[in-house]
Parts: sequence; C-alpha cells; structure tokens
Amino acid sequence: MKRKAVAVAKKAKTTAIAAAALAAFTTAPVATAEPDSTASNGATAHAGERFFIETSARPIGCTINSFIIVDGEASLLTAGHCIKAAKNEGTPLQVKTVSGQALAGKEELGRATYQVNRPGLLFDRTNGLQDVATLPLAEGVDVDYTTLKSSFTPSLGSSEILRGFFSGEPVGLGEPRRVTANLTGTMVCKDGSTTARTCGPIVYANEQTQDVVALIPSFPGDSGGPLTILGEDGKRHVIGTGSLSLGLISIYDNR
Repeated sequence: MKRKAVAVAKKAKTTAIAAAALAAFTTAPVATAEPDSTASNGATAHAGERFFIETSARPIGCTINSFIIVDGEASLLTAGHCIKAAKNEGTPLQVKTVSGQALAGKEELGRATYQVNRPGLLFDRTNGLQDVATLPLAEGVDVDYTTLKSSFTPSLGSSEILRGFFSGEPVGLGEPRRVTANLTGTMVCKDGSTTARTCGPIVYANEQTQDVVALIPSFPGDSGGPLTILGEDGKRHVIGTGSLSLGLISIYDNR
C-alpha cells in the first residue's frame, strides 16, 4: 500500500565530541545520466532504497532511512554527511533513484537540512553522535511507508557472486522507536543500498544520546540506512540511521 509519508517525531540533539577516531560510512559515487532540470511526477520511494545526489562534480550515493513530515511537507530522512558531501562536492542538481526516477530537484535540495557532529569518544555517555538530514521530496513523489527493502550493489571490487549472500526482501515497517539501555545484546538489522540487509547484536545502547553501536558490517553507500528491531507486531521498527563504520562495527544515530 502506498500513501504519502506520515509524521515521525524528530528528536533534536546538540552534541560536542572529540576529533573522529573512527572511519566513516563513505558515500559511494554512481555513474549517472545528465540530470533533468526539474523532478518528474510519478516517482515512488521506500525505506532502504538507494538514492543518489547528482552534483556538478560527481554523484553521491546513500540510502533512504525513512520518511517524515517537516513543516507539512513530505521529506526523506538520511545521514547528514550525505547531504553535506553533496554540497561540498559542487552544486547539487537533482536526486534520483537507481531506476532514474527523480525524487527532488534543485529547489528541494536548496531547502535540505543536515546536522553532522561525529564522535571521537565512542562510549561518551553525555555527548552523542549527530548525523541526520532531511530532504524535501518533489511534488508528485509517492512513498511506500509500510515496506522496508534493500538490495546488494557490488562495489569496492566485490563480485556479483556475493549477491546471493545479501538480501533485503520486503518486510513490514512500523513506527520508529526510541533507544533504551536494555537493548544491549538484542539482534538488529541494517538495510543499506550496498550490502542490503545485514544483522547482528547491539553492543552498546545509549538512552541519553540515542546512539547505538552494533556488530554489523556496512560499506560505502549504506550511509543513512535504517537500523531496525523486530517488534511483537511482526514489523521492523527503525531505531537508528547509519553513520559510522569501523570494520564489522557500525554506529547509528536515532535522530
């Protein structure tokens, strides 16, 4: 079922952390065609989907986390460093899906907001990670907000053979949930546009800063992807946005 995006409560956080000691989920460049001047109607979007921002320098690829309403306008949520990278690379021109459907144009990109404050002290109990962005969607873009799905995209020299080991089959998506300290040890899954759905245990959950550290691998292009927990309703619920990665450990910001 497809409907317009529904409101999701957005928690504002102010963080101040030491210089970064962890490697970031880096944004992945994507080969694209020349952008149109405006976004077209009829595009659809879902959580876990790959999108890329075409700029005057190069395209920036990331993952859709979920959707929220900002000032009455449907917007996608992703990692803040994705939008920041696009604006630092050159002039942002357009946002598209892998299939080439336009999600946003220059006007929407000009109104995108992002916050990036990334950690150096991983287990700081008072100062947390902040890496979130909202991007208004162009008029006519529909959102399938009840479904989470992702797919494996070969990159970094990975082979098509690996595709069979990564899958992100469609699952029901429920309302987002807050991070609580008792989530440590709970199995969670990340959906990203490079490595699809990968799962592992939470090794650290900070209820105050709403940051989560999980034993889950992530790669370039997975940035912004949703970290989800399985609810009693059988649906998956977002508890974080992909931000940082260090080998098999990934860090997520819960808005």
